[in-house]
Amino acid sequence: MFQTTSRCNAKCVFCPYPRTNELFRHGTMSNALFMKIINECALNAPLIDAIIPYLMNEPLMDKNIIKKIEIIKEKIPGIDLHILTNGMLLDKNLSDNLIASPIDWVGISFFSLNKEKYEHAMGIPFEIAKVNVTNFVKKALKKRNSEFVMITFFKNDDIDDEDIQQSLDYWKKLGVKRIMHYEKGISRAGNVPLIPSPVNKKMNKCDSIWTEEMIHILDDGSVILCCMDWERKHILGNVNNMTIEEIWNSDSYKKIRAVIRGKAPIENAICKYCEMANF
Repeated sequence: MFQTTSRCNAKCVFCPYPRTNELFRHGTMSNALFMKIINECALNAPLIDAIIPYLMNEPLMDKNIIKKIEIIKEKIPGIDLHILTNGMLLDKNLSDNLIASPIDWVGISFFSLNKEKYEHAMGIPFEIAKVNVTNFVKKALKKRNSEFVMITFFKNDDIDDEDIQQSLDYWKKLGVKRIMHYEKGISRAGNVPLIPSPVNKKMNKCDSIWTEEMIHILDDGSVILCCMDWERKHILGNVNNMTIEEIWNSDSYKKIRAVIRGKAPIENAICKYCEMANF
């Protein structure tokens, strides 16, 4: 999982981005670094199940994302490749190009079909997003297959069972088979002000399905612990001057894995405030 750009065009109240946006400089991953990552992955292709050019960002803000998708699939044909997007930028041209690309599937976060609730939660124009996403879904399901699109949303204080049912009915009517709706949002290890975070005194494992198998690379090459590490408190290496394999097997990674597995104190880890920490 990596950023080709660090930018996002939304201001979702359930996401840390609006708060952490000003903490770090933003940029686009250099072509040299992108190719270094993909070439390393190609060399280790039998060990890799998926590549996700998305992390704490809006991937479609990278104007060259389609070309990069093509490069990834050309270098590693058998890899599972997908992105998650808010869909705002899916105009006709980008939709057509994304559908025609070799990407395996696209996940779209669409909070609500209520205009007021949607705009309050996501900070982007509802009508544009709805039209773009709806048109994309119709085209995608016609030209690709029923697994190509996934829609996600969740309940919170603004979204009740009626809202959830409205969303389910709408997307199912369009033919969407993959719909993920969650009972609540999470604090992202204490990084979302509106959502209370736990205070864990210990942990024995992480409930994230990717804990032991996914690396997270920022646009500048920095490797962070996971998608909860919005304040970059655990920098485990940099792909500019190390290989992915070197970082994955580094002492820094071994130390934080000891925390995750309950073999070292949790005090200085973001896991202390994370809902994924299991004790």
